[in-house]
Formats: sequence, C-alpha cells, structure tokens
Amino acid sequence: TFQWRPRKGVESNEIDQAISQYVKAWRQQENPVDVSTSESVVKRKSAIDIAKEQIQNLCNSFKKDPQQYVEYLKFSARFYKYSGRNMMLIYQQKPGANFVASRTAFKDMGYDLKPGQWRHPAWIIRPETKTLFVTADGVVADIKSATVQEKADIQDGKIPTEKFTYFRAAKVYEIGQTTCPAKDYPKILGHGIDDQQHKELYTRLQAVAGMSGFIVSEEPLPSGEFGYCSYNKQIVISDSLGDTQKLATLNHEFAHGLLHLASDLPSAVEEFEAESVALIMQQRLGLPVEDLTVRYVKNALREAGNLPEFSMEESLGRIVKQANYVCDRLELQQLQQQEVMPVQNQAPVIQAQPNFGPTL
Repeated sequence: TFQWRPRKGVESNEIDQAISQYVKAWRQQENPVDVSTSESVVKRKSAIDIAKEQIQNLCNSFKKDPQQYVEYLKFSARFYKYSGRNMMLIYQQKPGANFVASRTAFKDMGYDLKPGQWRHPAWIIRPETKTLFVTADGVVADIKSATVQEKADIQDGKIPTEKFTYFRAAKVYEIGQTTCPAKDYPKILGHGIDDQQHKELYTRLQAVAGMSGFIVSEEPLPSGEFGYCSYNKQIVISDSLGDTQKLATLNHEFAHGLLHLASDLPSAVEEFEAESVALIMQQRLGLPVEDLTVRYVKNALREAGNLPEFSMEESLGRIVKQANYVCDRLELQQLQQQEVMPVQNQAPVIQAQPNFGPTL
C-alpha cells in the first residue's frame, strides 16, 4: 500500500498539509516522469492519459462526420448506466458491442469468460475514492488500514479524515466473450422498459416529468409548433399531434427542461444536446429513429460545431447523464404503476433535480 510519511512529531494543525503532500505524491506515482540524458523531460503516458487522448480524438471525429455521431448515439443507447466518456471508450474499442461488464459482474450473474477471452478486454476509466487520516505516528494512511481504536476515534470525530478521488483503468468484456447463452440475452440486454405502445409510453413519460417537478399539458399551438418548455417548468405539447409525435416532442422538451432551464449555453448547443437525448431515448424505448430526427441531429451538430466555445466532450457528458436520468425514472415509475396505482392518478413522488456535472 502506498504511504507517505511526514516528518516526526507532525502537529494537528499540519494534518491538512500532510494529507495534501500524500495526495501530491500519489498523483506523481500515477503519472511518473522520466528524465532523459539530453536534459529533456518526457512524461510517460498513463492509461488515463491515453484514454483522455482517445476521447478527444473521437470527439474531433464526430465533429467532422455527423453520421458517425448519429451511429454513436444509437450505440450508446445500449449502455445504460455508463458515463459519456466511458461510452466513447467502449465505442472506440468494441463498436459492435451489445452489453459490457466486468468479469466480476458477469460472475455475479452466473457466467464466466470463455477460454482466452481475458486477454481481450475493453478499457474504461473508473473513479475510486480513498479516505485518509493521519496516525499518531504521523503516517498518512487509508482508513481501510486503521486499527479498531483508530476507527472508533474516527467515528467519534477525534481523528479528522479527508477523501480524495482518483481514476484508474478498469477492464470490461462484451457479453459475447462470456459463457452466457443466447437465450439469456434478452433478460440481460433489457433495460426494464418493455411497453412499446406509444400512447402508453407517452403517459409514462408524462409521469416521469411530474416526478421531476414539471407539469405537462396539451394545448392548441400554431401550425408547425410541436411544443415548448418554459422557465417555470411548464411543458406544453400541441394537441394536434399523433401519439408517436407527442412522445418524440415530449422527449425533446423534457431534455431541454432538465438540461437548459438555468443554462447560459448558446441556443445551437442546447438544440444539439436536446436532439441527441431524444434520439437516444427513442432507441431505448424501441421507437423507430426517423430520417427527420437524424437530419435534425446532424444539422444541430454542424451549427454547434461552428461555435468556438463548443465542447463536444462536455456536451456528451450532459447528454448521457440526462438520458440515464430519464431511464432511471421510467423504471421507477413503472414499478410504482405496477405496485401502487395507475399512473394517471399518481402524485409526483420525487422533487429533485439531476446533477449533470462532468464526470468520467
């Protein structure tokens, strides 16, 4: 276990400095530096550095080729619960993947890797958190190595602790690399949403919006205007639309509501993100992705890509988090619908805003 020992007799008011020095030393260990004889300093790339480069290269590729970006959105709809950055890493390494998980996760499901497949993982980035404290001897240590007495003192607040998060490379494997039989694929690949009737899905998505504090109504709107989301969390859908178009419009406007009510992003970036979320959700809900939707996404990407302040990586992080948030609430709402009462009579049960800050 990596440890850093400050000078003996460290005082309590120096604990923060000691932990800070530990974290600094840890970072240097993660990204070691080699000094060549020619006096030039060359940083040896870590797995995290390489992954970040791959992500940036893929973002640049998406900007140049909108069709590739559309294919990526369809791909990402299969990987519920993964972050935007990890989805890009999986897409780059295994573009034909249907489902990935760690070897441990597959074992928990009752399956193992096929012979030799452990040699062919896809690499993702996983956050890890360490809780640190300073022992009586002045050693900065992980709380996992604390003695029974030290743990008791930490619990009582007598010994201060500090957490820090770092990232490490982790291996995942595609389901085809495992012993999972094809007959078990549906139960693993499914996301808990098996109702394909557009009208019922629209009703369920209305309830999900209600869980997040939005009020959805249908009203007469001018010809050519399908819907809008106002800053007071009102979503209005045109009452002249068919069931499929209502669902697609609610997808789009709900995305705007969650992502952009307090946003200062350019309108072109907002449209790009909302259209991207709508496409992902159409895939997850089993709806056909129409050519019109694909054209909207491509045009939105071109317009956003022309802006100097546009960051593809940051937008993808928000897009994936928003889509996962909605999918989570759809699963919750479906359980409530089955166990409690019909959705149209159900009051909102969650009044919380999602956290769409950037993560790995």
